[in-house]
Amino acid sequence: MLATPTYHGSFSGVLKNALDHLAGHELRGKPVGLLAHGENLTAVQVCDALRTVVRALKGMAVPEQLVTVPGDFDRVGNGQRLLTAPPALDRLDALCRSLVTVTRQLATGEAIGIGTA
Repeated sequence: MLATPTYHGSFSGVLKNALDHLAGHELRGKPVGLLAHGENLTAVQVCDALRTVVRALKGMAVPEQLVTVPGDFDRVGNGQRLLTAPPALDRLDALCRSLVTVTRQLATGEAIGIGTA
């Protein structure tokens, strides 16, 4: 999973630095989930950018992704924020199911049916 806040329409420098330090084999042939958070749903362009990076690193970004906005979260008793919006929770569930499905297919040598989770 690669997760990032949105900064000026792209992913964070911290994530960029981490990805730059990969040797090149870490994501090769592995499924990757993408998550981005921003002030509005234009944060989806961050997932688009990460999808390109994952492809360059020979990873397999699954089609499902999660983009969240502040309204998807509620404060809990200790002041932390918790993802509570049903549509966002549904997208998170779909993303996790897709990652598990593709991981199992790769592990067993099955043909990969992307988007069939």
